[in-house]
Amino acid sequence: VHGGNWDLSCWFGGEPALAEKNAFMNLPYIVDGETVVSQSNACFYYLGRKFNLVGTTPTEMLNVDQCLCQVMDMRNAFVGLVYGPADVFEAKVGAYLESGVTAHLAKFEGWFKQQGTNFCAGNNPTAPDFHIWEMLDQHLELTKRRQLPSILEPYPLLKAFYDRFAALPQLQKYFAGPLHKLPINNTMAAFL
Repeated sequence: VHGGNWDLSCWFGGEPALAEKNAFMNLPYIVDGETVVSQSNACFYYLGRKFNLVGTTPTEMLNVDQCLCQVMDMRNAFVGLVYGPADVFEAKVGAYLESGVTAHLAKFEGWFKQQGTNFCAGNNPTAPDFHIWEMLDQHLELTKRRQLPSILEPYPLLKAFYDRFAALPQLQKYFAGPLHKLPINNTMAAFL
C-alpha cells in the first residue's frame, strides 16, 4: 500500500509458524530445514559458517566480526535515511552523501589500507564482503539516480574491492538474473 498506510505485519511477525520456532522472527530470515535464523548479522554468520566464509585463522575471524559490525553501522544510517517520509529524505540526502556516508567509506578505505588484502578478512571473500558490496552498490545507485559523481571516487581501495567482488565468477549468474534486479528497498522507503 502506498501513501503511508502500510501493513507492517508482513515485516514484523508475518510468519506466525516461523515465530513459533524463533521468537526473534523478523526480516531477514533463513529457513534451512528445521533451523530458522533471524536478524541480519545472524543470517550473515549462519551462511558464512555454512559455506566456510568466516575466515580460516583467528585474525580472519576477528576481521569478519569487525567488518560485519561496521557495515551494519553503515546500513543502519542508510535505513534511517531512506525509510521515512519522502520530504525528510529529500531534505537530508545531500548532507548524508556529503558527510554521513563518507565517514563509513573512509573507515573502510582505511581498513583496506591497513589490511593490505583483497577482501575484508583476507585474500578470499568472506561473509562481510557480501554485505559491504551490497551497501556500496545501493549507495552507487542512489548517486547515479541523482546524477551525482560516484561516492567511490575518493576511495581507490574501496573502488578496487567493489570491482573485484563484482567480477567474481561465482556471482555472475546472480548479477545476470532477476534477483539482482529487484528493488533495493521495500515500497515504504523513499528510495526504492
